[in-house]
Amino acid sequence: MACVLEPGVDQATADLIVQLQLEDAGCYFESSKSRTREPTDEELAFQLQNEELENVSQFLVDRRMVMSFAAAVQADGNILDDSVLEEDNAVKDRNIARRWTEDGCFLAPGDHQAHPEESTTLDNETLDKLQILYMSG
Repeated sequence: MACVLEPGVDQATADLIVQLQLEDAGCYFESSKSRTREPTDEELAFQLQNEELENVSQFLVDRRMVMSFAAAVQADGNILDDSVLEEDNAVKDRNIARRWTEDGCFLAPGDHQAHPEESTTLDNETLDKLQILYMSG
């Protein structure tokens, strides 16, 4: 089972290997179902193997989901970055408008300028960390 978790085995191959092994274990259980005595060591071993295969199967499902998240982060990273920048600008614009209407306070020309490089650096750093986290998982 360790071979299916190796990084060199692609997802489809690992899924197929586990599925076939689960089917084999199922066939064994069907053939030995008619007996009503205490389980033999062989039957217990197959039962443990079946449980382990189910755990590996769930791990592979989880890994597939994480890889999907990673692909989405990579594909949508720039869009998310632009969206955050737009949201930051909207918040700044609202604060300027609120100060202007409530206080009658006018801002100096440099006070309302957005600093996209700060926001982008933070977002790119976060996206890089997410990519490393998803790809190593």
